[in-house]
Amino acid sequence: MKCVLCGTACVTEMRPTPHVKKQVAARYKEGPFAWQALQMANPEREAFCAHCLNHIRKRKRQKVKNFLPMDQLLLSLLCPGHVPELDLRCHKRLWLCIMQRTNPYRYTGVQPLEALIQSKGSILTWWKQNLRTPFFRNKHTASMVRRAIEIKASAEMKE
Repeated sequence: MKCVLCGTACVTEMRPTPHVKKQVAARYKEGPFAWQALQMANPEREAFCAHCLNHIRKRKRQKVKNFLPMDQLLLSLLCPGHVPELDLRCHKRLWLCIMQRTNPYRYTGVQPLEALIQSKGSILTWWKQNLRTPFFRNKHTASMVRRAIEIKASAEMKE
């Protein structure tokens, strides 16, 4: 069994899906990956990992809702700088989850996203994919990507 919200096969437990859907709807906004998977989940009982359940349970209701963590990670790969960053511990956990070969979020059907996952989220891969697209012409994103590449290059030179 795999967790509906992050795709991991580790430490999953069965929970009533309507209860989890109700909590997610109250605390998160609609996203294209994990949110949709939850909506399509078995209406009776589905598997969720302890990490995702704790994240949902501890999340307080806010005026501005964010995406579910897996949606936030995948969208931040596609649109760097436009989606708020995850905290470091959550980011590392989701990367470990998505690196599992059996994780369904690894194979989204979105070709650029799959290339970014295969290259472990490399900003250089994003640069090569988006250099000539209208999306890349966004000034804020372009400057953020250039800064990230400069930081990576200076770190490699120090080594």
